[in-house]
Amino acid sequence: MGVRFFTITTLLLAACRGETASTIDEHYDADTISEKPDGALLYQNNCASCHGSDGTLGASGARNLRETQMGKEKMLDLLEKGKGVMPPFKDLIPTEEERQAVVDYVLEFKEDEE
Repeated sequence: MGVRFFTITTLLLAACRGETASTIDEHYDADTISEKPDGALLYQNNCASCHGSDGTLGASGARNLRETQMGKEKMLDLLEKGKGVMPPFKDLIPTEEERQAVVDYVLEFKEDEE
């Protein structure tokens, strides 16, 4: 929808000004569009208020993420569905790729401890 709207708008504006319409490639960089989600940013925006910026805060009973023994699959499931006072984040972090990026970022906390 967004690309189509942009393309139509560009064509209409160019026609009104009597110019040649530019291609979509001149306005969008394919690398930018397909960038992987930023796990650190998603974590800071959705998880840090309880887990802390380094995973150790423990607010509202949140677990210390540096000490967790959970594997990736269990973390993904927990992030999607929630547990106890932790709400499900399926709607707040809607794609599997974004949730995977968060889990990968959290696993870096454990690596920092080693």
